Amino acid sequence: MAGRAPHSATFVGVSVAVSLLFLAAGLLILGIQSRITAIAELHNEQGRAANDDLDRHLSFLEAYLMICGIALCMIMMTVTFAILVRINEGYPVFG
Repeated sequence: MAGRAPHSATFVGVSVAVSLLFLAAGLLILGIQSRITAIAELHNEQGRAANDDLDRHLSFLEAYLMICGIALCMIMMTVTFAILVRINEGYPVFG
């Protein structure tokens, strides 16, 4: 039978850090969504002003995607490190 969840300060800190990580990922995805919507609206318009706005939105979209890619790499490195530490300690990784 499973025991109670730990209530130490480390457990709370990790929970808050993971929650903030998911919040940041959600905000980045929201930013990507708004830029793609703006690009789609500008694509339907014609003219020089629309092209200038399109360039601006594309540069922001590029920045959002680069930040997401870097964040994803950092997450995957952390997961890989955690798995290797568990293996090194002799504990089962999953289960």
